[in-house]
Amino acid sequence: MLVDCDVLIIGGGPVGLTCAAELIRQGISSFQIVDKRLALDIKSTGTTVTPPTMEVLESYGLTKDLMMKYGYHGKMCNLLVGSPTKTLKQSYESVLQNHTKYPFFLGIEQWYTEKSLNNFINTKNHQVLRGYHITDLKDSGDVVLVDYFNVNDSPQTIHQIKVKFVIAADGARSPTRKRLGIKYEGSTNKRSCTLIHFKSDSFQFPENTLHISFEPKGGYFGMRLPNETMVCAIPLLEHEEAKWISDKVDNHDNQITLPIPDDEYLKMFKYRNIPITSLNNVIWKTHFRPHNRVASSYWNQNRIFLAGDAVHSSDPMAGLGLNYGIQDSANLGWKIAFVLKGYASRSLLETYETEMRPNGDVARQEGLISESNFKSKSNFMAKFIANVLIPVFYYTGLNDKMFLHSFNLDIHHKSKLTSERWAINWSLTSIWLAVRYLFMSRIKAGEKFKSSLHKLLPDSESFIKSTKFKVILFEGSDSVKNKQLHSIGKEILDSNRFVDNYQIITDSEKEMYARCGVIGECMMIIRPDHFIGLRCHAININHVNEYFSVLA
Repeated sequence: MLVDCDVLIIGGGPVGLTCAAELIRQGISSFQIVDKRLALDIKSTGTTVTPPTMEVLESYGLTKDLMMKYGYHGKMCNLLVGSPTKTLKQSYESVLQNHTKYPFFLGIEQWYTEKSLNNFINTKNHQVLRGYHITDLKDSGDVVLVDYFNVNDSPQTIHQIKVKFVIAADGARSPTRKRLGIKYEGSTNKRSCTLIHFKSDSFQFPENTLHISFEPKGGYFGMRLPNETMVCAIPLLEHEEAKWISDKVDNHDNQITLPIPDDEYLKMFKYRNIPITSLNNVIWKTHFRPHNRVASSYWNQNRIFLAGDAVHSSDPMAGLGLNYGIQDSANLGWKIAFVLKGYASRSLLETYETEMRPNGDVARQEGLISESNFKSKSNFMAKFIANVLIPVFYYTGLNDKMFLHSFNLDIHHKSKLTSERWAINWSLTSIWLAVRYLFMSRIKAGEKFKSSLHKLLPDSESFIKSTKFKVILFEGSDSVKNKQLHSIGKEILDSNRFVDNYQIITDSEKEMYARCGVIGECMMIIRPDHFIGLRCHAININHVNEYFSVLA
């Protein structure tokens, strides 16, 4: 039986479990997480974990375990382009090392990620309550009335509980989204895709390397996973798809996909020049039409929220779905916790959609681009992408920006929780400072305080463990003295119960100044999710008070 609680999480996959983990990290124990599945699904979906997702999981102490026990570190990318085929090698580490402490992707089966999150909440005396089906949700304004039954009940009886908030991470077919009447806007790919997880004695993709083929003859995505297994995603060409679709159509008027026999995969591999001639063990496979969609709203404007595939879905070749879903949960989790603890009013929750919708829009756009790149019906366009566009990106360095974008490392939140303050007057010194800032690379409000900078902090451990807002004070060369900065830091802590950490960067720490793009004195307010909330020049306690007033 379920009981009344503060938060009900619908969906016990990685997205729902991340919601639970973030509530636990924030000290919230009055929640329940339910799932209609009776057991964990052993499926090979969501095999790419990006650096920002590893940073989220690090908050729960899970990243090191996943890296050492379950996953391969994807440090290289081989781009196969042109005819005859050329291989363009790209080091992820060289591109990402200044942006994150995890300059690689983690190749791991999704169920391992789900298992690790599940184990984490188990150690905190919580568990996924299985076999529960939600039959109705009524948001009365003050509470949400939730009707449910459990499949193990005999006879099956509808029960009701009251909760303050509902977080629905119940998948792309989200019953919650449909009950709320929220549209799932976008399109379904006309051409289908297949994923296969397997073992083969005839060939192994090189370790720690992602292979992406843009060959006009047929593209694919392939990499090695632990236990000598491999995963391959193949957008089907027209002649391949024709045999494995039904005459029947789905709700989107697309022909329904059919299971593909194992021997057909060997034909697909041969056609794409992948030297796999045998399948020793097919662990999991699927054939489907990807969706590129975003919900018209991320919440019902009151107490019911959607996250993960319930609000956005994209072509798996883009590799963003699981990662953006986990980041949704981390963003929403701390904000609901702050409301429950009385640190903020419910208006804070409006920033969830404001900040996370751009990710959903990007996921949809990347999915559409992926479909265009891999499944172009125009042979001319396919050759142009493979022979011209990709090489140009590679040799001009535009590829580096593309990787930052693909790995979610260029996220820039814009909401009332992100602000910059500048103390610029008409003196020559001030104008010269403004000009220097205009042309220099710097970390801006709304961007992530890069995890690669943590090691440069005076006390990185307390910074990482902090669950509240944090203050970083840059001393500058000839302005505010160190003793005064300590006084300012303590004043901010004493007057704001949702701040628990301040750190002073002295003028001698040149690398931190250079990598943050700071000249002279500066103050940054770092949010619980490690995004920069406020950046101001110069240090002014009034700017801090103005910034935190948005929580009221």
